[in-house]
Amino acid sequence: MTDGSNSIGGPATSRRSLLQTSALVLGATGIAAAAWPFVDQMNPSRDVLVQRQELARIPAGSEVMIKWRDAPIIIRHRTVAEISEALRGDRSATRDPQRDAERTKPGHAEWVVLRAVCTHENGVVARNPLDDYGWQRPCCGSIYDASGRIRKGPGPRNLSVPAYEFVGSSSLRLA
Repeated sequence: MTDGSNSIGGPATSRRSLLQTSALVLGATGIAAAAWPFVDQMNPSRDVLVQRQELARIPAGSEVMIKWRDAPIIIRHRTVAEISEALRGDRSATRDPQRDAERTKPGHAEWVVLRAVCTHENGVVARNPLDDYGWQRPCCGSIYDASGRIRKGPGPRNLSVPAYEFVGSSSLRLA
């Protein structure tokens, strides 16, 4: 009994406890390391969280529609006539009054960025073929002006403006 292998709480028991605890910790670490890629892949990718759009590819009088965070986004490069029409709309009474300057960034009145989802039935809006200065949702009849403000139909609010900022003079970043 001098080696302590049969005594309770002796060195053999302590060694066994240490080996068992070490094996458990090592096993748990291995399982966590193996599971991490599966958990991490469920996070949204960076291009979904922040999207950058080059503006040089959008000539005046045209627009692009991109998908960002599972929503269609309109980026419109407005002409001088469209801006004038939007400013004229500042004086008219609407359900959801907002000035054009509140819907664009200072110094960038030629760019309007809108979430292209009708505020009545959550359908995607399209260019209004009857009016050069706006969008419509044909199913419900909601009509929005060149600034994305509700003009006619059952839509209760203006098209929403997502958070965005200009990066230099040639690109825009949705965040």
